[in-house]
Amino acid sequence: MRPKALFLWLALVALSALALPSLQLCVSQSDNIRIDKLLVCERVSGPGAYVERADGTFNAGEVLYVYIEVWARGHGASAMYSYDFSLTLTIVNPFGLTFKQFNEVYRDQITSPALRWAWWVSLNLSYDFCAFTGPYMVVAEVVDGATGERATSTTFFRVLNGLSPTVRYNITESVKVINQDRYDKCRVVSLYLAVVPSLRPYQSVVEGPLFDLAPRDFVVDGHGNTYAVFKDLEVPAGEEVTITAKYVVDVRCVKYLDHNEGQGISAEARRYLGPSRYVESDHPLIVATAGSLTHGLNSTIDKVFAALKFVVDHLEYDPSTPPSVGAVEAYESHKGVCEQYARLFTALCRAMGVPARVVKGFGLLSLKPNVVHRVDALHAWAQFFAQNYSWIPLETQSYELFGLTPLRHIILTWGEDPTNVDGFELSPVPLSLQYAGGSPRIETSLTYIVEFLNESFELSRAETSMTLYAPSACSLGSSIKIEGHLEPALANVPVGILVESPLGGQMPYTALTDALGRFEVSFVVNESGTWIIRASWGGNAFYRGSQASAKVAITDKSTEGSSTTQTPEGQAGSVMVLDLSLVVAVFALICIGAIVVLVLRRAWSVTKRGLSLYHWRIDVVIVE
Repeated sequence: MRPKALFLWLALVALSALALPSLQLCVSQSDNIRIDKLLVCERVSGPGAYVERADGTFNAGEVLYVYIEVWARGHGASAMYSYDFSLTLTIVNPFGLTFKQFNEVYRDQITSPALRWAWWVSLNLSYDFCAFTGPYMVVAEVVDGATGERATSTTFFRVLNGLSPTVRYNITESVKVINQDRYDKCRVVSLYLAVVPSLRPYQSVVEGPLFDLAPRDFVVDGHGNTYAVFKDLEVPAGEEVTITAKYVVDVRCVKYLDHNEGQGISAEARRYLGPSRYVESDHPLIVATAGSLTHGLNSTIDKVFAALKFVVDHLEYDPSTPPSVGAVEAYESHKGVCEQYARLFTALCRAMGVPARVVKGFGLLSLKPNVVHRVDALHAWAQFFAQNYSWIPLETQSYELFGLTPLRHIILTWGEDPTNVDGFELSPVPLSLQYAGGSPRIETSLTYIVEFLNESFELSRAETSMTLYAPSACSLGSSIKIEGHLEPALANVPVGILVESPLGGQMPYTALTDALGRFEVSFVVNESGTWIIRASWGGNAFYRGSQASAKVAITDKSTEGSSTTQTPEGQAGSVMVLDLSLVVAVFALICIGAIVVLVLRRAWSVTKRGLSLYHWRIDVVIVE
């Protein structure tokens, strides 16, 4: 490009900059989509019709609502605008793990170039849904499907009188041997009743067992299960014999996602890597599925979750399923009860190289305190082996509380294959019976009372940062507004603001952050000098607190440029924009001077050749 043309283009750029003084030479976040409201409410009846819980505190047993409003800009031509965005709402419990997660998608084409979309969901804070006492975090994220832009917001609530990390069960186990024969007596040759074991850190027997009928002996099977043995019991025709055992058992919720991966598998755990009865881990279908699920996964926890999610999504609960259905048949039929869920999960884990085994006991117990509960059915779930941690139990019909050992389960036995005990092939089940004569039927039941032990949660807290924006100068007697921002965007957080006047007076304020983490406060300045504004948030169980400060100079008369915003050091703001405008103006003057020189030289040349200067001006207009 010739020097003259280069100067011409530079001049045009400079003139454009001067003609558009509002143009800011900085990049800002896109506002095509944002979360305007994220509220924790006690009632929601429709869009904009909600009752917010002011202190964010709920009692266990209440129903909580999370209300969200999303603002979005449409995409497309002026006639129709398309919208395609997805919302993910995650509730994090006091352990720092996902308690509940909800997903919603909005797609539509309308004539409006922008819309506001309201969505809400209810959350049952019942004991059986594991509503722990303590703080909860609500994280909302919305993603624009057309551009990939996303917005997030976070708020909090607290549950009172909920579960503690450790629950104490006072239990009475009852076993009835009922002789249904009306004429012949039944002789119980031997009855093997599993004893509740201590499996620390998540299951500890505090007291018991205390039997009303003394057992003849205690034996241990090949899996390590302990049994109380009762022998030579006579049950007359049409009558029954009852055996009871009392325990006090503490069950503790343990967060196992924090465990350190070890290098080896113990010899005891290695036996649970191969196939066993009803757990056909070497079947081609199981092996192929395990391989596809673990592609790219390295850690034990990731593999276990992949297996669990597959089982929960693949099977449908069918109470008519026979007890003899194994993992492969359940896989192919897509049906099963708790045993089939546990068997398929165990088979997949073993095919992945993770030791696993089926466990049985009393599960899915109610956690409502100070009430006598009764259950009559046994339950099946599973354990997997994690190096440096030993055996970890998990419920195989749900993955919502993955990462925590179940609080509603008491393990009695584990394993699948029978082992020889005193010459008898004993299956690893909670109860086995050998008898002669009569027609015995076994009934088991558990009555229990739940008690919560006082324990606190310890979480690692994330960092936050706070920024204050205030006028750098203002005139005496005017009202000024202080704006602030908390990062990350934490909603409904109380920020304490202390305003100090030049003469030492103090004015305290409290401002709640909105869904974008913004807050503001306004006040009238009635003293000349420097005012100091300090804002702070003390933090909570999930985030550390942060603070910020700003100064405002107050003069007796109106000050030029009083709208200039003061920003913290190291951050871009309107002061930087003013400096850029000044640079652009100086640059434009230099370029205009260069044009004047070029025009004069051109005019002198045209005059010498007898041409009109008018044509040159037309050329300039055409270029513009």
